[in-house]
Order: sequence, then structure tokens, then C-alpha cells
Amino acid sequence: MVRGQHLKLRSDKGLKVALAPFLRKCPAVLTLGVRAAISEYSATARAAILQAERIFFPTPRFVDIFDALDLPTFPNPTTYKYQRSRLLQQSLFKYHDLPSPRTRVYYGVRQKARILKDFGLPLILLSPQAIPEKMHFIRDTTDLIYWGEVYNPVLVQEAVPLEEQYRFLCVHYQILVAVRSHSAGSRQPSDEPVSLENPALGRPLELTRQLLHAGRLDDVLVEWGHGKGYWWLLGLSRPPARMPALDGTLQRHQHICELIQAGVL
Repeated sequence: MVRGQHLKLRSDKGLKVALAPFLRKCPAVLTLGVRAAISEYSATARAAILQAERIFFPTPRFVDIFDALDLPTFPNPTTYKYQRSRLLQQSLFKYHDLPSPRTRVYYGVRQKARILKDFGLPLILLSPQAIPEKMHFIRDTTDLIYWGEVYNPVLVQEAVPLEEQYRFLCVHYQILVAVRSHSAGSRQPSDEPVSLENPALGRPLELTRQLLHAGRLDDVLVEWGHGKGYWWLLGLSRPPARMPALDGTLQRHQHICELIQAGVL
């Protein structure tokens, strides 16, 4: 981590600055580190931020501030918002008429009392925050009542029959890696890389590319499920630092560094 008081600004106009430390080994990027507030950065560090051509990994703490100042970031503010909110994801999927499982949002005791009138068991119960651990497969009313009281609002989703689950790692509007799991219901993917040229993946790949541009999603993991001849868009999440690929392991931050050095980002 580079301390602000020791910074020396570069004279070129293409200054690239990062806050989170993911690109600290990237020679094209000046990493400032994450502080509790903008005021805790030195005057030199704040000047670097204002002069930067792009600010990488600004974190949810600062991304809205930079957006208000019209400072370009990677990921962009829209990506951060959709990564973190299942409520926003559902709105995005419905607006673009994407094939996702039937999902409804319930607020408060009165609305939650209607869940079993709208859905049969089993069902999927999710928190409004897009966190994998906050997704529950509900088989009985006891679990439904318990988890329904934990979250407000709560999202309830039809438990569609899935035979396979696919995750697409996407950076700068490109799908880089596809990974398959044969045990999608367990939510523990087996990390088996598959070819992006596989014709069986044509439809979800096409829809994912459309979604990336429509939602301005430039750094995200897109999850699909397949069962009984149907494709289902399951959700979006924060992408991992690395994923298995057909030719080894893709290091996401290294790939981003290469895009920066090539002048793409």
C-alpha cells in the first residue's frame, strides 16, 4: 500500500489510480489504499484522485462520491449497485424480460403471510443483499417462518428444477470464462471449465452479453441454471479473484492489469 504523504504524481495525462489493493502489483497503476474517509487522504493523494483518468476499485464506500464528481471508475457505479442488491437485479431481469425464476418481494408480516398462497414448497428464500450465504432452500413451514423473520424485505423464488449450473466471469463487457456444476441445487459449484464455443451455451451467452451492456455491468459474475430444456438467469454477484479455465487458471486482477497496460481500460 502506498502512503499518501510519500506520493509523487506522474506528469502524464493517463494517470490510473486504484484504492483497493487488487492492482498493487500492476506497474501502470498507482495504488493509494482504502481510507475511512476522503479527508484522510493526503492533499497529494486527493490531487491524484482528481487528476486520474480512471479510478480502479473505488469500493462501495467511495464510488458514489466519484460518480457525483464525474470521475470514471472501474467497476462503474452501476456494477457495484447490481452486484450488491437482489432487488435491483430482479428489476433489471424483469425490465429486459430475461428468463429468470418467478420471484416476488414481501415486506412486513402481512405480506409474508401470503407467501404460501403464492408459492408451493419447496421454494428459495433470499435476502435483499446479494450474498450467497443468505440464500435458503425452504422445505417446510418451520424454516419458512424462521428465515422469513430474519430478512425484511424477503425475496421468494420458485425452486425451478436445475440439472446444471453455469457461472460466467465477465470483465469489461467480455465473457472470459464459463464454469459448470452438475450439482446446482447444492450451491457448491464443482468448477469445471467449459468452452465458450460450446453451442449448447449459445443462448445464455447471447443473453449475458446483452445484459452486460444493458445494465452497464463491467465486472461481474453471471449465474445461469439449466433444467428440463430451459435456461434460467439466477443472479449476479461479485466476481472471484481467480477461476479455472480450459488453459489453466484465469487471474482476474492480472487480466485487468493487462487491459490497463494495453490502453483498453
